[in-house]
Amino acid sequence: PVTARPPTRRYRLGRFVHRNRTVVGVAAAATVLLATVTGGYLLRLQTERDRAEARFDIAREAARAMIYDIHDAVAGLPGATPARALLVDQARDYLDRLSALSGDDPALQIDLAGAYLRVGNVEGRPVGDNLGRTADAQVRYRQGLALLGRLPRGLPDSLAAAAAHTEGQLWKGLGVIAASTATPDSALADLGRALTAYRRAVRLSPDAADYRVDLASAHINIGDYSGHPYFPNAGRPDSALAHYARARALLEAIPEAERSLYALRLDGITYEREGNLYRSQGDLDRAVAPLTRSLALRQQIAARPDANADAIRDEGVGHEALGLLAIERGRFAEAERSLQTAFAVYRRLADADVESVNAQQTLAFGHLNLARLYGDPDGPDAGRPAEARRHAAEAARIFRALADGDPANDRLQSLAADAETLRARIG
Repeated sequence: PVTARPPTRRYRLGRFVHRNRTVVGVAAAATVLLATVTGGYLLRLQTERDRAEARFDIAREAARAMIYDIHDAVAGLPGATPARALLVDQARDYLDRLSALSGDDPALQIDLAGAYLRVGNVEGRPVGDNLGRTADAQVRYRQGLALLGRLPRGLPDSLAAAAAHTEGQLWKGLGVIAASTATPDSALADLGRALTAYRRAVRLSPDAADYRVDLASAHINIGDYSGHPYFPNAGRPDSALAHYARARALLEAIPEAERSLYALRLDGITYEREGNLYRSQGDLDRAVAPLTRSLALRQQIAARPDANADAIRDEGVGHEALGLLAIERGRFAEAERSLQTAFAVYRRLADADVESVNAQQTLAFGHLNLARLYGDPDGPDAGRPAEARRHAAEAARIFRALADGDPANDRLQSLAADAETLRARIG
């Protein structure tokens, strides 16, 4: 008999290649071309010193190509996590060797710090598609900060701004992980450092729209961990609302033609966070407008040709937020439509990228919401126990698998325990 086995990483990578032959073919061709050209270049160099310097430059460009050009070509595609894992594992080896040889070249040190940021994001940044390796991500972020700490004083404004921007991103990465593995206060301390660095970058380069966007993102993160009920938080909801308002003011001050997909996504997030915070406080009428505005923005973004998996997921989150609001307003049919729409989005993304921790976690939340709607004795309980049991069991299974794969992530441990408690309560 044929025995079914879980698909291996090689199998999943093969499926990704089969489904995205054009992009992967271009990436592979670029890699082969880089190797061919650089090999011939080395043969033409006359001295050993020339060859050593050339090898260093080639390694730097190879790492940059893997982390930025080739990675970005596949990153937004559903199912890309295995390919991204392969790229960052190879690039990490290049980075470790390059950083040991970076000397006192400020531009190179800033470049390498940014590369460590990229690798860390793929390894374990909780708020994006990642491999669930949060401890590795923390190491990578600190490696980047160590490189920036070696920079001399008196850099030109352009380099100083780039360094400050990269520093902000690295502290933000550590802060978001701290929220899941330590305490909200630890997260807020790191995010405060990120905010300071981003403000310095904006001051040194006021025309750089991406610096202002990242400053806005830091305000959103600080709002989340200050007082939003969806996150480990310090119990200060008024502070959270103030930070969301500051973020939105920064984003909406950017001319529309200069707003990136990421900036538009963040704008939608500010409305969603605000609406859900009002809902959690029982101010249901006040929650309607920002949540409706958030979904409208997210639907526009998801329809764009450059929409990536995160933008598509955002649309699902917008439907979910309105579904949860409908439950509290006693509109159960409306709630089911919204939550099922969200669940369909989450299912599609999770099926397309089974190794993405973020995609699987979002799917588990979708199961959890439907379980509570259909049969939670302590919730709305629509009287459909069989469906409630099925969704609760799936939520518990997914959260437990994720928690077992990342034992340092306290938030995943808590989510798994909560899902298992709901499953037992439903019976």
